Amino acid sequence: MAHKQHDKSYIRCGVCGKGLYKYGNKSSYRCHNGHVSRIRGEELKSALLDIARNMALAQLQEFELKTDGGNCPDNLEREIESLKKSKAHYAKLKFEIYDDYTKANITRDQMAKKTAEVKQKIAEIESLITQKQETLDMQKDLFLDAKQEQLTKLSKLDEFDEEVIRYLIDYVLVYDNEHIEIRWNFDDFQAG
Repeated sequence: MAHKQHDKSYIRCGVCGKGLYKYGNKSSYRCHNGHVSRIRGEELKSALLDIARNMALAQLQEFELKTDGGNCPDNLEREIESLKKSKAHYAKLKFEIYDDYTKANITRDQMAKKTAEVKQKIAEIESLITQKQETLDMQKDLFLDAKQEQLTKLSKLDEFDEEVIRYLIDYVLVYDNEHIEIRWNFDDFQAG
């Protein structure tokens, strides 16, 4: 259903909802049913570009706030690095225990007990690394990255580009040159 809407004109009459069409020298829009006419195209596009850019900036700031918590990717990457170092330390310890045994500093039983403890610790660390890596991968989720990339592109847009703007805006209802209503593409996008 959403796809059908995308095929429709995304600049629509605020009264009847039908797509506006360009007329004259294609610089203005009007409604087929005569509800609105002489909607200046350049002004409309300029207003939409401004609104979409501001919305993109607001969304990017919200993204930064959300990912700035204790579990932001940078923190997780540091924790994973730290755990890997810890794991390497215990792996080395296994060799040291065996070395102690070969030098007859400890008994076979002591070696077996210490080795089992170290293996247990390594297993716990590996489990933590896996958990944190999964969280990190989720945070670096492709959808979020793509969404952030689109928003960044949109926030830097310096001229009207319908395809980029449609990423945010589903359609626009035009009542007259001063009154437009925007329907956003995402439920969480609110016209602020």
